[in-house]
Amino acid sequence: MIDNKPFSAGNVVVDLDRSLLRVDLLHEALARLGIRSPLRLISLAWKHRNSLATFKTAVAEQVHFDPETLPYDPQVISYLQGKEASGHRLILATASPREWAAPVAKHLGLFSAVLATDTSVNLKRSRKLEAIREVLENAPFAYVGDSNDDIPIFEAATEGRVLVGSSLRPLTLLRQVDGGFTHLSPANSLAQVQSAIRACRPIHWIKNLLIFLPAVTGWGIYDPALLLRCFVAFLAFSLVASAVYLINDLADLAADRAHPDKRNRPIAFGSLQASSAIILAGSLVMVGFGLAIVTGPIVVVALLVYLILNAAYTIRLKEMPLTDIALLCSFYLVRVLLGIAVLQLSPSIWFIAFLGCLFAELAHWKRYAEVVNTSASASKRRSYTNQDANVLLAFGVGFSFTAALVLTLYLRSDEISPVYHAPQLLALLAPLLLLHNLGMWLEASRGNGASDPIMFILKSGKFWFTAMAALLVLAAARIVTPF
Repeated sequence: MIDNKPFSAGNVVVDLDRSLLRVDLLHEALARLGIRSPLRLISLAWKHRNSLATFKTAVAEQVHFDPETLPYDPQVISYLQGKEASGHRLILATASPREWAAPVAKHLGLFSAVLATDTSVNLKRSRKLEAIREVLENAPFAYVGDSNDDIPIFEAATEGRVLVGSSLRPLTLLRQVDGGFTHLSPANSLAQVQSAIRACRPIHWIKNLLIFLPAVTGWGIYDPALLLRCFVAFLAFSLVASAVYLINDLADLAADRAHPDKRNRPIAFGSLQASSAIILAGSLVMVGFGLAIVTGPIVVVALLVYLILNAAYTIRLKEMPLTDIALLCSFYLVRVLLGIAVLQLSPSIWFIAFLGCLFAELAHWKRYAEVVNTSASASKRRSYTNQDANVLLAFGVGFSFTAALVLTLYLRSDEISPVYHAPQLLALLAPLLLLHNLGMWLEASRGNGASDPIMFILKSGKFWFTAMAALLVLAAARIVTPF
């Protein structure tokens, strides 16, 4: 119901999705439900196939939004606060279900009434206009909206028109009507492209350089055709990995928006829409698998395994303690095994065991840093608490020593002698590795870690010093002829 208190300055009706908010709640809800519970989404769509209103309401019962963490458009909020201060009555009118709209209105405390979709009416276009006229008793009003569906309401808004964004049809219409309009948050094409690129996290493609690790450690002279295949495999894997990042961000929207750093990611922040992220992810997967098919069946199989593991991780296993760490470790190993297969090398059990321990250490480091640096409320999809920090620290440091031990045993094995002329020099690698990794844990225990160990390491001067020293040792062991 609408407030009865006097509002002498007039009425302002505000749309919710892509207007008051930078995002479309229905699109986000469908994406989250489709990723986490695809069968449930299909069931709801079939059950309510004859009524979009009841379908929306059913989805709203399954997916909830925290109004405190939603990405509001600051320009729209400022505009509405000014209108409220000048005595205007503010009304929220949206095609989103009431289950989402009412908490938003309550949180902001600006609105006198909420008009929203319920089980009987999908409040869109002409039906929204009818509801507005009914609640205002045909009094004039101003309207804040964004899309083609808002055109009939813009035409009826005689007290003012405010366009949020730059949808082409309403923008063209409003440029032609008498009285003009106010334009808030106009679209910036360059910024949108930058957000899409940032959401793909190309900086994380550095992780996929693990595909080339067997070439470095094997220190062989490879057929240029094999190296080219390795590069194409790297590119295919990178594109598919970016698609996985997009899907993970959609699945983790609620947790990311409650996180002090992750809430600035493009999808959580609202600079990249859920629908655009899905289209982008699908395109990246198609291009990535196209490159994989050209490269060979091994690459296709590796990408399929990577996608299956990530799907299991995103849907359920992310929330299972230790299992999630095993999955994180496997993501890194898949990259290395792909490089071994493309370069047609014989896999070494010692090499795989060493990398397994090293990657397990990194996965524990990632979880430990999250627990230490993130509040409990911001870890909604994790099964670790602050009480687990010491255990994760112990496991991680244990894997650090185990990796150094396995490396030492590997360097003494018969597999090393055919590759290196002076394998005894490789004994220097173990203390180098241990010194670097224990220093990394010391930093994490002081709260200086980050949630992504790879990126933290790559930004560390100590890592690059250790890496250069290790490469010099490898080169010396390969080149130097023992006396």
